[in-house]
Amino acid sequence: MLDKIGLIPMDKYLHGLQFRGLGRKDSISYTKEIYNIDLDKNYDINHPPKIEDDGTRGYFEKQARKRFIKMSEIYLFYNTDYFFSVDHPNIVHHIFPLMYSQDNSMFNLILTSDVFHNILHNNPLESVKKFNYQAVDYLYYLGHSGFNYLSDKYNFSECLDMTKPKTVRRIVHGSFEDEMEEFYKYISYQNSLQIAV
Repeated sequence: MLDKIGLIPMDKYLHGLQFRGLGRKDSISYTKEIYNIDLDKNYDINHPPKIEDDGTRGYFEKQARKRFIKMSEIYLFYNTDYFFSVDHPNIVHHIFPLMYSQDNSMFNLILTSDVFHNILHNNPLESVKKFNYQAVDYLYYLGHSGFNYLSDKYNFSECLDMTKPKTVRRIVHGSFEDEMEEFYKYISYQNSLQIAV
């Protein structure tokens, strides 16, 4: 029985493959291709049992949150910009709320701050999947390429004193809240048009 793949202990190696979403078949073929090791017999002995996502808060708390934070920390380490530096991202948010989606998949999770989390939960159409993803897309846009738009519209260069971080946060948060409020009015209007048809 193998106890390592390369320099990686077998249980850590298999955990890493599981974290990346590889099941038994893909793990075996990946290991054969990359390491030229037949993992077939060792897989069943060493592989931690995969806990299935049952769409509950319990699964989210015990499994999905840890995996997502680990993945996000790696991403944030290499991809820092203003959107993530306004506040420390400390909340794992279900894009389509768990109460409606029963979805703890990585695709349905984002790491965000308290303020942006509250903004996302102000969505009046939170029970409609597409409007949650649209809100995240728009908030992401505002924080990245749309930040120049916000800066011009709210005249950040005139009113932001970078020596006063709390004031900067308050002004920036207010601009995000105002823009998202307008966005929510827009999607509510779009939704009413669809209902009328």
